[in-house]
Amino acid sequence: MQFRLVPCSGKIQLPHLLRLLEAGGDGVIVFACPPEACRTLEGSSRMQRRIEYARELLEQAGVAAGRLALVRGKEMNAAEALKQVDEFTAAVLKLGPNPLKGAGSK
Repeated sequence: MQFRLVPCSGKIQLPHLLRLLEAGGDGVIVFACPPEACRTLEGSSRMQRRIEYARELLEQAGVAAGRLALVRGKEMNAAEALKQVDEFTAAVLKLGPNPLKGAGSK
């Protein structure tokens, strides 16, 4: 499991999400602020749209959209964040290995 921090989820571009899966990640979960608490006004809403579009692309490619998740929580504590990660991990494990693993190295 890897964690990467960015100042705003809205800074994460579509290629970043897809590259993480292409590089072998079985799933990608993004934590963002709720729309009403976004410091950049629409960064987390931008991320929501990107996740939805990326899920569509994955489905078209025959890859489960459930490999991408967005969690938006106001005042989320560490215990709640870990619970979200555990639930996402369990869902991704049910999907099996990522069929995109190594796709970028061909």
